[in-house]
Amino acid sequence: MFEKLDDELWVYDEPLKLAGILLGHRMTVVRLPSGGLWVHSPVELTPDIRRCIDELGSVAYVVGPNCVHDLYLEEYREAYPEAVFHAAPGLSKLCPKVKFDSVIGGNLPEDCREVFDWQRIGGMPRVNEIVYLHKPSGVLIVTDLLFNILRRDRFLDRLFFRLNGNVYGRLAPSGLFRLVIKDKEAFRRSIHKILEWEFDQIIVAHGEVVREKGREKLEAAFLATTGL
Repeated sequence: MFEKLDDELWVYDEPLKLAGILLGHRMTVVRLPSGGLWVHSPVELTPDIRRCIDELGSVAYVVGPNCVHDLYLEEYREAYPEAVFHAAPGLSKLCPKVKFDSVIGGNLPEDCREVFDWQRIGGMPRVNEIVYLHKPSGVLIVTDLLFNILRRDRFLDRLFFRLNGNVYGRLAPSGLFRLVIKDKEAFRRSIHKILEWEFDQIIVAHGEVVREKGREKLEAAFLATTGL
């Protein structure tokens, strides 16, 4: 059920529908050098998904990467009470039923430092997305920063994504995402910081994984839509 992108990195794409639109939702799982698992933006914890996760190892961390990806965190908290739950700034107030152990900021936990770099997307406090670089594989992990919707069979889905900032058929930030940017300079600095990293692939929560030339495509996407 999981797709392996690197020796210690897997993804799972859930066919999630919201308001009748096939949005999709991708979870990322990384096995750390300690053997523990780092679970990013978790999908619904069905028995099959739990079996697949548990076959990879013990869940050490669960990450709520922004203030709008909170749909399944409560069930993971119940299933993995010993895991450390990290919240993007502001998420704990919006999701009070989940006991978070820390707000993402400062230094990463020691067993994550050799594996990840991270950057908070500034200028949009309603989202506060955290973007991660998986350093061993050169894979960038984003949530709602970019969509990569390349194919949908239903006309209604295609129409929705074309109206939502014309994101259908290309890598681009959604129109709704761009609307919540309150400080363009802070947002620009965050994107430029990400562009200092070396990465080739991009894992997005919605759409297809960018398989090659990810850094160039990210730069072109924001230049075309926001002028950054």
